[in-house]
Amino acid sequence: MKTLWVGNFDFEHRLATQTDGLNHLLPEKLRAINRRLAPLLRPLLRPGDAIFINGPSIEGPDFIGSESELTRFSRVEFWGNNQWAEQWARARMLPFSGPLANATTLANSRLINDLLELQFGVRPDKTRVVHTMEELREAIDHAGCDRWVIKEEFSGSARQRMIGSGSRPDERIEKWAARRLGHPTKCLFFEPWLDRIAEIGMQFHLSPDGNISLVGVADLNTAEDGRYVSSRLLSDIETASWSDCIKIGRLAADELTKLGYHGPLGIDAMRYRDIDGKERFRPLQDINARWTMGRIAVEAAKR
Repeated sequence: MKTLWVGNFDFEHRLATQTDGLNHLLPEKLRAINRRLAPLLRPLLRPGDAIFINGPSIEGPDFIGSESELTRFSRVEFWGNNQWAEQWARARMLPFSGPLANATTLANSRLINDLLELQFGVRPDKTRVVHTMEELREAIDHAGCDRWVIKEEFSGSARQRMIGSGSRPDERIEKWAARRLGHPTKCLFFEPWLDRIAEIGMQFHLSPDGNISLVGVADLNTAEDGRYVSSRLLSDIETASWSDCIKIGRLAADELTKLGYHGPLGIDAMRYRDIDGKERFRPLQDINARWTMGRIAVEAAKR
């Protein structure tokens, strides 16, 4: 069964801006990112598979750029399954086997992430959901921390967020937050900046019948500002030290299957020091209901 892979790395952008239509033209910056990152999908390919490049194709048997070649593929796999992905597949008469778009949206929502942290009692102290500028200023003032971050409901790869410091947001952050909180259905997520010790990405796969399998656990190497840098597959001994996080990750995955989601699932967890210097875990730091760089690292290491 030959699979066509489509690297829609603009996945979170479309969720955040609700621009799932096929006629929506992505900003050139995002189109360039899609082309630049597409070769990273190579470890996921099996014999006969290929990666679709929108525009001039990259040379090599693993890439195609002509839609006339799509008929030789019996299935299509997207970096993230959203409404755009389903429409793209059906417009080209390719079978789409992903979950319903609303299930994917819920599974990637930081609101669901926050509710799961509350449900399992693992939400970091002073983390808050805010709906107004007054609530945001109150959250920052109450936190009393030197550094903090504000995130949108749909965010990934250190995008759709702002990092601040002190007891008040500066003018730039005020304007950014006000634009987003001006809509009655929008909210933002305030978090104290955690003193990171280590991070991992738990890589699950959820089948349509509800079966949950742990494919592997990858170390997450991130920059000072939290941007992704690289991943590597953890050894069994290293993985064992994260067993409590993996248990909670599996429980969270089970909740997502109840929402109707199936497919690849990456859950990031962090070991950090609290304000008193005590080591703690955050098992559900970020939930990514899509393929991830950590999953690619796991698949590459297993080949």
